[in-house]
Amino acid sequence: MKKATKNKWQQHCPTTNCLWMHYLADIILNLKKFPLTVQQKKSLRDFRKRALGHKSCADLIWDDLFKGNWLAGPNTNV
Repeated sequence: MKKATKNKWQQHCPTTNCLWMHYLADIILNLKKFPLTVQQKKSLRDFRKRALGHKSCADLIWDDLFKGNWLAGPNTNV
């Protein structure tokens, strides 16, 4: 996070939210015991990798992991 913020913590840095999402996915996969299917674990592992490629959570919420959970989308007229 220090690298993403360039050690300027007062500034708004949306990328750090994606780093937190990556971290949370990692915690769920490695430290918590949830009843996840093999496919759910794979989806979460894939999401964890993709999370680092987003510039903000505004983009991240449209990730494939969340597909089908939103009533509107970036390409809808809702």
